[in-house]
Amino acid sequence: MGADKKIRVCHLISGDLWAGAEVQAYTMLKALSHCDDLDIRAIVLNEGKLSGKLRELGIRVDVIDETKNSFRSIRRKLTDLLRGADIDIVHSHRTKENVLAAILKRKGLAGKLVQTVHGLGEPFKGWKKLKTAITSSINKNYTRRYFDRIHVVSDDIKDSLEEKFGADKLVTIHNVVDEEFFGAVPDRDKIREELGIDEGAMVLGTAGRMVPVKGYKMLIQAARIVVDNNSGVKFLLAGDGPLKLELERKADDMRLAGDVKFVGFRNDMIDFLGALDIFVMTSYHEGIPVVLLEAMALGRPTVATAVGGIREVIEAGKSGILTKPSDHIEFAETCQRLLQDVELRRSLGEGAKERIRSAFSSTVQREKIHKLYSELMVGQ
Repeated sequence: MGADKKIRVCHLISGDLWAGAEVQAYTMLKALSHCDDLDIRAIVLNEGKLSGKLRELGIRVDVIDETKNSFRSIRRKLTDLLRGADIDIVHSHRTKENVLAAILKRKGLAGKLVQTVHGLGEPFKGWKKLKTAITSSINKNYTRRYFDRIHVVSDDIKDSLEEKFGADKLVTIHNVVDEEFFGAVPDRDKIREELGIDEGAMVLGTAGRMVPVKGYKMLIQAARIVVDNNSGVKFLLAGDGPLKLELERKADDMRLAGDVKFVGFRNDMIDFLGALDIFVMTSYHEGIPVVLLEAMALGRPTVATAVGGIREVIEAGKSGILTKPSDHIEFAETCQRLLQDVELRRSLGEGAKERIRSAFSSTVQREKIHKLYSELMVGQ
């Protein structure tokens, strides 16, 4: 490849939500857009927040709306978009997009393929379980045959995929936080005033999709213990999802309606996280949760379950505290220890901020992704 020739990269992503994968794709593309030797564009399968924010960066964005097009129609329009574009690398972000990327390579419209595995997926039952098994099998076959590299966001995911795809294809590049979080000054009072929380109240909280893997039922059980033993404590849960109504009912049944507040999807994550005294995470599995990185970047002392990539982010006792998964009693006791120890909260908050700044900044990720692309293009 000529020294003066830019590497043409097309990212392919659903963009149906504004959750961890979408936030991470945006952060990655924002960082890569500053590389002079890369020509970045994106094809998104839904018009929404991701497509809008990418356009604001000056990145070319094409939308093929998957709610209005069949898979065959998406495939045809995608082929038409990239015919003659001379794309060097297609970088896809989920199963459907992986299959589409493989089809592009098979048609000779993409030189190299990279996919990002943002997590290991959620367990399903019934028809959804069967459907997931079928799509996973198709994805596995296409990945083995057509993909040059698989970017995983944690060593935990890498370990789980090595037998399936081989170590040579896998590369770990951790999720990162947008560097705007390092200089952010949250409006702590805004959220508390909005939610009617007293200035002197201690607030614990988290954010994420309301799905089983997040362990929110366990969090509500832990909240009952914490509230019983500490006056003026509130819990905030931001996000939406299929379990939201069930979780609200569980909180009501446990007489926590006024102490556990479900605040819905938030566009103001800096202010929301900044309003917390302690960030909590009760997941049964995670890749590298973006909201954890964001909370730590803002200096929030953190209590989290020791699962998946969380263990790669938090240095136990230095930048957060880890507890056993599924143990709501230990989780509650750990939260209470932090509530009662100002100095411990301060030191963990400082340790968290330093940990993210040194190892999980978008600059670190940009250098590693750029290196991955450059290595793929050697000899091209």
